[in-house]
Amino acid sequence: MDEKYYLKIIKLLIDELEEQTFWRNYYQNKDIEREKECKKHTGENT
Repeated sequence: MDEKYYLKIIKLLIDELEEQTFWRNYYQNKDIEREKECKKHTGENT
């Protein structure tokens, strides 16, 4: 195996991790927004 092969695999792994992190953050933000909306409607203060 040569260096280019390893670099390619590492790049793929990093891309995969970044994508997972992006989606995790995306859904966490959605949950936070949803909570704020609910509290607005129920009159709870944050």
